Amino acid sequence: MEHTYQGKKVLAGQPLQHIHNFLFSVTYSPNRQKFLALDPYLIFKSAPYLQAYFHTQLTNKLVKLGYAIERTPDAWEIKGVVSRELIKRFSERTQTIEKISKEKGITNTKVKAQLGAKTRLSKSKSVPEKELLEVWKTLLSSEELKALQQLKSSKTLKEAPVLSLENAIDRSLAHFLERQSVAEEKKILGHAMQLCFGSGYAPKDFEAELNRRSNILKATENEVSLITTQEMVRHENALIDKAVSLKGKFPALHADYIPKRDFLNSDQKNAVKEILTTHDGVIALEGKAGAGKTTMLQELSDGLKAVHKKMVVIAPSSKAVDVLRKEGFQSANTIASFLIQPQLQESIRHQVLCVDEASLSGVPTLSKLLDIVQQKKARLVLSGNIRQHNSPGEFGDGLRILQQQAQIKTVHLQQNMRQREVPEYKEAVDFIARGKTLQGFQVLDQKMKAVVEIPEQDKRMEFLAEQYIQSLNTKRTALIVSPTNAEKEQLSEVVRKKLKAQGTLQGKSKVFEQLKNISFTESQKKDPSNYQSVQYIRFIRNTKGGFQAGQHYEVMPSKAATQKGQKETEITVKDLQIGQILSLPYQNPKPYSVFQKSAIELNKGDLVKPTLNLKSMEGTKINNGTAQKIKGFSKSGDILLENGKTLAKDCYHIAHNYVSTSHGAQGATVKDVYISMSEASLGAVNQQTLYVAVSRGKSKVQLVTDNKQALKRAIARTGERKTARELEKQQHRDFISRQQREQYKALTREPKTHAKTIQKQSTLTKGFSQRTRH
Repeated sequence: MEHTYQGKKVLAGQPLQHIHNFLFSVTYSPNRQKFLALDPYLIFKSAPYLQAYFHTQLTNKLVKLGYAIERTPDAWEIKGVVSRELIKRFSERTQTIEKISKEKGITNTKVKAQLGAKTRLSKSKSVPEKELLEVWKTLLSSEELKALQQLKSSKTLKEAPVLSLENAIDRSLAHFLERQSVAEEKKILGHAMQLCFGSGYAPKDFEAELNRRSNILKATENEVSLITTQEMVRHENALIDKAVSLKGKFPALHADYIPKRDFLNSDQKNAVKEILTTHDGVIALEGKAGAGKTTMLQELSDGLKAVHKKMVVIAPSSKAVDVLRKEGFQSANTIASFLIQPQLQESIRHQVLCVDEASLSGVPTLSKLLDIVQQKKARLVLSGNIRQHNSPGEFGDGLRILQQQAQIKTVHLQQNMRQREVPEYKEAVDFIARGKTLQGFQVLDQKMKAVVEIPEQDKRMEFLAEQYIQSLNTKRTALIVSPTNAEKEQLSEVVRKKLKAQGTLQGKSKVFEQLKNISFTESQKKDPSNYQSVQYIRFIRNTKGGFQAGQHYEVMPSKAATQKGQKETEITVKDLQIGQILSLPYQNPKPYSVFQKSAIELNKGDLVKPTLNLKSMEGTKINNGTAQKIKGFSKSGDILLENGKTLAKDCYHIAHNYVSTSHGAQGATVKDVYISMSEASLGAVNQQTLYVAVSRGKSKVQLVTDNKQALKRAIARTGERKTARELEKQQHRDFISRQQREQYKALTREPKTHAKTIQKQSTLTKGFSQRTRH
């Protein structure tokens, strides 16, 4: 039940209708034949879909009235509006919120919404609706007014090419299934609608297009409809088949090896023995955080050397590779390097390939590695922990699929060595490692008094910064962990402000241009409306069209498809070195990433890290994510590092290194860890986030929040992603359940009707079984 009230007054600088919608939390259920309350959680989850639904209806009606629509990265605009400046002029409320947000360092949308309520202008400043036109005219020049009056009937505006329903659903599926195996149906539909604002397609058309597809698998979980495709199931099946085919195919590597390191615990010694005696081609080394996996791998390497074999170690990130090299694995490389270098792949022939932090590799990467291992007749050791983070950039929890569904041999390191000097800390981490998250939280909160609740954002961040700096001042290694990049940057600024006050950061601040990866999916990179003139492109390899690996290109204002026969918008970019204008091949976007331009303030004494692999001005490599300290600046403005290396002032890819996200912190070990988990970031908090963050420290942990109860609800959620195979099985269970309900209802009907129903259900079940097999 819903009621709408339309106000008669509107704020002059906000040309929107003043409408209040009252939605009562009650609906009628025909099945149960009574009124029921609405579930606010499901409404909240559906918000992006409902917004897209609304804008689809609105833009379609605007087109019918004669206006042309053009899409923007976030929404849409009426095509032909004179300028962005004119749009801003009539967005007083947005400007007020953004101004205050910038002053206070607020980036979270939820907090901005609360700010919007607090900064709402008085109704006394509203203008009666009939007087609005005259007020608006005073805000426009005569040329602007004339241009706006001609928008509806303008014949000079060319309609943008309309994306077909088929292409819109394809693009939406590609967008969501690039980084996860399963997605919510309403998210897929909502994104497809966003791609087609003003196209004339109704919301039901998108549903019909999705439902007509035979490759779509669908199941319901907690009242939410989830989707995957048969192609995703085939990817997972192929990964499982490759691993299973390597079982029992090899002789033992070194059956009678006796570990030489006396300090190894029983778990570590047993793991070495299991790997050296297995006959399988793939084995998982499942170790809790702090269980001594690296030390155990050193012993394993020695066992292999004793029989003239070697272990080649690779890891997902340059930062992880740096750690491995310091631990004695001098030839360690990144997975990305291994996959593109034939000589590295040849080095594992008849040898052992070990993947560190394997839980961060998705199905595509592990599938490629298995192909290489099979080809080179090598063994594969997957070292990781499926209770920690999964791959943020690929679909599929590959390691979990191999352990639980392919049932590869898995050896376990159960004994936590990291917090052994602080029994209560170790107890908390061990609880969380076993999946008993709330018990672990209870130990942190009640026994250790390590959970601090501070409602006010400013005070909370001040407290975290003070604790962290206190650790640094006493020469202890320390780290702040935050779930989101937005909160990370806010905390970094508070830390730097305090470091300036105490004199750790010295001299006059210098501002450098900084590029931040927007992390577009391939689907997003193929959408010309996502490219803006504040963005930069960086290619990872030489590409046809004159593009050089490692070079930066500035995005120029886009040129719409206006020429006869031209089907696509042209995106042009400028080579920052030579100024050449090139046409971006955005329909084939794999070789490049898109970055947003911003600025970073640096001082002498700042802790920083590269966000990409960089080359110093001396010609040496500085790996992505490695900690650096600024010694000063050259006369020409370049950045001098304490290790004697120099970064060019236009290196672009550099960030402060005081706070890390939990994904970035995985694999790190420090004395003291400080964790920020406020309500603004709880959407990114789950069991895995807590486990990774809490287990980084050796001696001290402090978890700071603004709401303990909300935090407890968040950490109870799992970060495990449903696999396509699991959804396929759920779809089958849902189908059988529906058939059973149909049969039950049929029992109450006349015998003749019942017989027809049973015959129909038998035919349906047979057809479903045939589709599942294919």
